[in-house]
Amino acid sequence: MSERLTTTLLLPALNEIEALRVIVPQIQRDWVDEIIVIDGGSTDSTLEYVRACGLAVHSQSHRRYGRSMLQDLQMAKGDIVVECTLDGNSLPHDIPRIMDKVKEGYDLVIGSRYTDVLVGFRAFRRKEALRLGFDTPGLSWSCQSSIRFARGSLRVTEIPACEPPRIGSARKMKPFKTGWEITKLILRDFVAFWPNQRVK
Repeated sequence: MSERLTTTLLLPALNEIEALRVIVPQIQRDWVDEIIVIDGGSTDSTLEYVRACGLAVHSQSHRRYGRSMLQDLQMAKGDIVVECTLDGNSLPHDIPRIMDKVKEGYDLVIGSRYTDVLVGFRAFRRKEALRLGFDTPGLSWSCQSSIRFARGSLRVTEIPACEPPRIGSARKMKPFKTGWEITKLILRDFVAFWPNQRVK
């Protein structure tokens, strides 16, 4: 009998109360072993809502998405980590599908709109992620994780997943600023990161 893998679902949120009211009721608690809402400093009723739903909340001690994910990777207890945004762009019913693909033996599975390294819906083996030395502070997190899993000779695949329009507040991503951050990261990581640089 194969070893049972435990799973942590990480749900980043920042002023997403309208989306939360739609998305959270669709998440079945028995899909995973642990659910953590990562709050980036919400000033609407996001915190009150998720706590009323009985979900654990972690308030970021460092602003920016990448820094938050690094901190929450350390805190998560699951063997598998599922990252799923709470803005309506990711559909909760795809969570079991992406988890099952990791359980087939993959190290990183991306819920892809098309062949896509930037989407924020993905699942990965926490142990491998911690060994890859992620260090990007911002929204280039998903790009760096894709590069380093692939360059580290790990098993990477994708499943088709829809991306509906976001619900509620305006998107937080600034196209030019984030695009420049991603461009610099690709140049640095693709050239400089090699499998033998993985943290042992």
